[in-house]
Amino acid sequence: MKKTKLIAAFLTLFTLSSSLQAQVFFSGAAGGRLNSGLYKNSEDKSAADLTANVFFQSQTGITDNIWIHADFSMETTDIANSTLFNKTPAFFQFDELSITYKARLDKLTNYLGAYMGAFDVAGSDIFLRRQFGLKNISSKLTDDWLGNSGKLLYPHFGAGLSETVQFPGNQAAAVYLYVNKETADFTDFMVLNGDLRYACAFEYITADFSLGFGGPLKETYKANDVFVVINTLYLHTGLTMLIGNSYTQSVFLQTGLSNAEYSKKTKKIAVTNKNLYFLLEPRFKTDFMNIHLSLFSLTPKACDNMFFIDDTFGFAVNIFDDRTESRNNGLKWGVNTIFSFENCSLVDIKTPDYIKNAQKNLTVNPYAGLRVFGGELNAGLRMNLSYLIQKEHQFYEGLKFNVGYRAEF
Repeated sequence: MKKTKLIAAFLTLFTLSSSLQAQVFFSGAAGGRLNSGLYKNSEDKSAADLTANVFFQSQTGITDNIWIHADFSMETTDIANSTLFNKTPAFFQFDELSITYKARLDKLTNYLGAYMGAFDVAGSDIFLRRQFGLKNISSKLTDDWLGNSGKLLYPHFGAGLSETVQFPGNQAAAVYLYVNKETADFTDFMVLNGDLRYACAFEYITADFSLGFGGPLKETYKANDVFVVINTLYLHTGLTMLIGNSYTQSVFLQTGLSNAEYSKKTKKIAVTNKNLYFLLEPRFKTDFMNIHLSLFSLTPKACDNMFFIDDTFGFAVNIFDDRTESRNNGLKWGVNTIFSFENCSLVDIKTPDYIKNAQKNLTVNPYAGLRVFGGELNAGLRMNLSYLIQKEHQFYEGLKFNVGYRAEF
């Protein structure tokens, strides 16, 4: 009910503001992805599944100084096992609903925002692109051909306020105050968060760093009712950095913690495979292709919607050619090869035997894309070659196919 009232307030504000203006500016993107794979059914035979993801992103300029972002996505359950005459269950989510007011203060530009959803989340390049107009610098390894929310290494949803100040020379600082809902020990509770952020975009270094704490707002303590008690803090931090630029040899880094607990009892930050994310990627350019080498350690939640990555820890070599400007159809292609370890993370390096004995997978992922009807059509095949030698799996279980389309307007 509270979420419905907040959405209604945004829509009311939008309607009233629009009526005051003669012209409204609108831009956005929309698209979707079909996901198909083979699996072994209950009769020990091969079967196929088919799911779909769709997304819509919009930016509506009510005036020169006020605009609204509205992003949402939807994911279906298995379509292949539903008949054409039955409805297929689907999950709908508002990824972002925000309103931003811009004001000039001498040489500074001030942005005041109110939002719901994943707003300028750490572990992505969204803040850099919005503040400095940069092109996408995120890793192609984590690209899922969907909207912004699909690329988040740290999916973090909340509702609150933001204040951003952009300085001369491509620098910006921001502060966030927001609440979100967490679950622990099968109990839901609200968390009050405060974050600080600094970002810059220079010729040979681009960086975005954020740091914040969240305090769970619980109403019981040792079986007694209280107004509010905070006995644990959640640390969340993120760094996105590119040393070099998109036209030179470079090194890309994304790392951080998502809700790492710090309690008065332990007096230390609990870093686990469920809250640490790390992606280090040296990038090499030649006249004919690009080569990206990656070391990644991601949370299970971040891997849920990714096409190329299934396991949380591993190494990748991505060889691709995206020189679309020299081709009329915008054709680009690549091959992603990943060697990964099941249920492992960077934290497990301190116990080498655990990584050594973990199930290992080798996947090869050819993919291609081209411009179609003003948008971009992408397709990829994922083949887990390890299933050729693993007795508990059939090779067809390691085959997955995705096709996605995205158009901007």
